[in-house]
Amino acid sequence: MDYINSLFKVLIEKFSQLPENVPKEHYRYFVLTNYLYILAFFAHAGLLISFALLGVNSLAFFNIGSCLLFVIAFITNQRGYLALSIIIAAVEVIAHAMLCVYILGWSSGFQYYILGLIITFFASPLKKLNLKVILASSMALIYISLNYYTQNTLPIKFLAPIVLNSFNVVNLLVCIFALSFSIFASDKAAAKAESRLAEALKDVKQAQLETEKKNQELASKNQEMAKKNQELASKNEELTKSYKRANLIFSALSEALPGTILEGKYRLDDKIGAGGFGAVFSATHLITKRHVAVKVFQPMGSNATAEGLERFQLEAILASRVNHHNAIEVMDSGLSGGIAFIIMELLKGHSLSEELKKKNIMSPKRCAEILLPVCDVLAKAHSAGIIHRDIKPENIFLHYSEQGEVVKVVDFGIAKLQGEIEGVAEQNLTGVGGMIGTPTYMSPERLMSNTCEAPSDVYSVGIMLYEMLCGNTNAS
Repeated sequence: MDYINSLFKVLIEKFSQLPENVPKEHYRYFVLTNYLYILAFFAHAGLLISFALLGVNSLAFFNIGSCLLFVIAFITNQRGYLALSIIIAAVEVIAHAMLCVYILGWSSGFQYYILGLIITFFASPLKKLNLKVILASSMALIYISLNYYTQNTLPIKFLAPIVLNSFNVVNLLVCIFALSFSIFASDKAAAKAESRLAEALKDVKQAQLETEKKNQELASKNQEMAKKNQELASKNEELTKSYKRANLIFSALSEALPGTILEGKYRLDDKIGAGGFGAVFSATHLITKRHVAVKVFQPMGSNATAEGLERFQLEAILASRVNHHNAIEVMDSGLSGGIAFIIMELLKGHSLSEELKKKNIMSPKRCAEILLPVCDVLAKAHSAGIIHRDIKPENIFLHYSEQGEVVKVVDFGIAKLQGEIEGVAEQNLTGVGGMIGTPTYMSPERLMSNTCEAPSDVYSVGIMLYEMLCGNTNAS
């Protein structure tokens, strides 16, 4: 019994799958015709066997044709050609009706038209099962009454009474079973599809509610974010104003610094430049009369912290550790009257950046003259555990001395020390997680993960060489 139930479930599922080329509004008719074709096939197969056993070969052959037509109609319907399948089935119905008219008379022939009309216009739209059973029973009574009326009023040409009665009984059973089961199966399939649709709509509605809830939460977060952004913008505006005020104050201070004496031995003369950490002055050692350069710390912006001062002091420490003829010489550093300073050799000449602006492209020989000393300095620095991190044309200075041109690597302001020095941790000296430097000359690993080791300086030298030979950095 379980096997039969499983088989019926599989068949109902199989024959209820709507083809893509059949409109959804025709779903009920598609399923109904499927079951009618199947049951009509088995009904005519039963008649075929009955007539064959009774020896009525002509009607047996006729039912072979009926079986073939219903198989073709079923296959056509499964392909999605609903109208064509109905036409094929109609051919069988008309042929069957014509045969019954020929054998039994007009009343028996019209029973097939009545059956078709009942199924098409009345059976499918009914909702309640008891109404469908009443309709099927009424149709069966009309059917059997017409047949017996025909038997009693018209001469039977070919069939004996027992054959005709057998024919009527078989058709009666087939009619009741086919109509009732087909309508039931089509409604069950339709109900299943409607149930799936209802579940899908329920899921969609639930998803919409969740989406609306998330949208409301997102809108609330956006409002909070907008409020915070407004507060941040206000703070940024205040910081900008403070920065401008501090810059004006420092500019005024730096203009007033010439003539100041640091530690009683360095007199500041003229302001010759400015950078991220402060201003640079030419100065004179009061005892030796040697001309030097003095970088004065600028305590403003991101520098106005203890870490900023430590990074400024680190520049003097690291530059003094790179004891090389082609590196800027740092002679002293300290704090005098609240002013942090670094004493360096005074350079005369111009930067590589300025020379590139004039010449644009340099010969390989000239490139080697400039970059080989740079490589020597970096090799010395790397061996001491120092990473420059800002190698670029602006930090390569072409110094004019009595012996001729001397290439100088300058500005160790953002250099990185591998390890610790004098008890000051590396993270305090190089900034915490900040991206500092010039992106055009940065290595890929530094741009992506802010990882900077010795190869990063080598990469920067390679970019400079490309720029010197080609006239651009090909940054795009």
